[in-house]
Amino acid sequence: MKYINNFENFESEYSGMFAPKSPEDEPESVPGFELGTIDPDDDEIYDFGENSGEIKISEAESYKTFVKIVKERNFEETKTEIKINLHKLGQDYCMSIYNASAHLNDFLNNELKGKYIYKGFIDIMEDVPDSDSFTFIEGTIESINANYNNNQCDAFFNIKLKDKPFSKNTMCNNIIIIDKVRTELNKFNI
Repeated sequence: MKYINNFENFESEYSGMFAPKSPEDEPESVPGFELGTIDPDDDEIYDFGENSGEIKISEAESYKTFVKIVKERNFEETKTEIKINLHKLGQDYCMSIYNASAHLNDFLNNELKGKYIYKGFIDIMEDVPDSDSFTFIEGTIESINANYNNNQCDAFFNIKLKDKPFSKNTMCNNIIIIDKVRTELNKFNI
């Protein structure tokens, strides 16, 4: 019997169990942030000398630009809904941000707390014939939590919904959809 040597490297040890990633599922760098990780908590401006030719801003300021670009890349908004690509959002944070899971959780909770999710949140223990048959769990988001479970920049997201018990058996699909109309109605308890 073979034992797992390192849980973080599970996919490489048992590569035959997992389908190969398609090119669109591979992590990509965020435009403008290809040169390394940003520490959003670092307010210090570093001077690299007169000949560096760089605009001198703090990493905290650079993070604000990063958030703007990431929202443009991963949030698709219409009049009635917001479609969020959590898979790519998790990869963007992993590739560019120091202490990615903490800052991703802060970002998502600031963006999604109080919003009404109606597609993309499932109970993985539901007995279904195939992965397309899951029943979506709906409700107002109280908090959202992202965890990176491997070294491939793949994050797994779970949500605590208002007035519903938290479950470790739930998770988000790669894309979730927020209903803007129900979100507004919930603000007025209608």
